[in-house]
Amino acid sequence: QQNQKEEEEEKEAEAEAKAKLKRIAICGEAQVGKTNIMKNLNNWFDSCPPSAKLDYVIWVTVPTNLHEKEDVIKTIQESILRRLELTEQISAIDKNKDTICTELREKSYLLLFEGFSSSIQLGKIGVSYEHKHGIVVIETTDPVLLRSFGFDQKIKVEKLPYNDSRKLFDKIMEGEKLS
Repeated sequence: QQNQKEEEEEKEAEAEAKAKLKRIAICGEAQVGKTNIMKNLNNWFDSCPPSAKLDYVIWVTVPTNLHEKEDVIKTIQESILRRLELTEQISAIDKNKDTICTELREKSYLLLFEGFSSSIQLGKIGVSYEHKHGIVVIETTDPVLLRSFGFDQKIKVEKLPYNDSRKLFDKIMEGEKLS
């Protein structure tokens, strides 16, 4: 009976820790697989079992061709609003922020940012830390960015050593299923 109680307490602690995991940073050099990890997350949630389904899985590619902070924020907001199927409500930045914040407030969502910039503030986009069921994942090559982005978990992705990468390549070429 003591073991069962300990197991239950451990499960509760684990669930509580997961609930607090709202901001995740995937960082590492270019070409180490950060975007692939995010694509796999995106695809997994699209085809996951019903018990793990989220209301929204949102992929945002942060524009690199825009120089004005407001243009970047508006482009990100428009991308989110399209995914939320609220394109008719696209408006000015402040209105978009309110629409996004309201829509996501009680929803479960995974927001994946391909690329990120220190000029991006989630609150200005409409994404709040107060959203109980929202998780934001960013990928970046810039370690300085991590200082300005408050994250709960940092995942560092590193290059495989040559021998391991060769084995992986050979498995792929042989058509083996990777585990």
